[in-house]
Amino acid sequence: MGTWRRNHEGGLGWFEGILQICQCISKLAFVIYSPSNNNRWIISLLLSSAVIHADCELPPIFFGVIRVRAKIIRLLFIPTLLWNVFLGRLLKVRHWWDALTEEPILLGALPFSRDVPHLQAEGVTGVINMCIEYPGPKIAYEKAGIEQLWLPTVDFTPPTMGDIQQAINFIERHEKGGGKVYVHCKAGRGRSATVVLCWTMYRRGFTPEEAAVWLARQRPHINRDLAERPVVRGFHQTLSAGEKSSRDN
Repeated sequence: MGTWRRNHEGGLGWFEGILQICQCISKLAFVIYSPSNNNRWIISLLLSSAVIHADCELPPIFFGVIRVRAKIIRLLFIPTLLWNVFLGRLLKVRHWWDALTEEPILLGALPFSRDVPHLQAEGVTGVINMCIEYPGPKIAYEKAGIEQLWLPTVDFTPPTMGDIQQAINFIERHEKGGGKVYVHCKAGRGRSATVVLCWTMYRRGFTPEEAAVWLARQRPHINRDLAERPVVRGFHQTLSAGEKSSRDN
């Protein structure tokens, strides 16, 4: 399975993840189908969202060709977003965003228009939006004087090396201007967390593993396989090559 299967230290492989999901659904089946449960359709929707948004990655064959995969993920945007809202805004078991210690960055889930004044109060002057499925509250940003860099990336897919470099340049520019940058995808766990992980390697000289540990302390529910992503490994190699070249010169 290559990068689609996690090692035991990094978390669940896709197959083990699906098994865990099935076990959870079987345990909760009596809740969904209980005649006394007036809100069973809500619970059913949330469970279906949980299946898609579980902390495991599925193999490419599950989605078929990339084009079909992207269409499926777009269709699942609303259900999985509802799951995020349920966890973050209703149950409050996850922060919608987290300010990173001694960094000009907030990492989190996609913002709504009502969130923009709160981001502005946090000192945010720029937003990096990694969602291909969500253009962001552009009008609210314009009114608040917040600049958005939109780097559309399909969900469950890491950003490209070029996008990561654009993001780093964007963060540095806003930092020099005294501002902060809000980096987000749908949930603030995968696409955006990959960008921020690379930033910490660039800024702090971390290895991928060190960066993943540091970032998990800041935002505990990030995906656990970020350090194993090829783009992260490639970015670290680029940084290491640059450092070696500087020493040689």
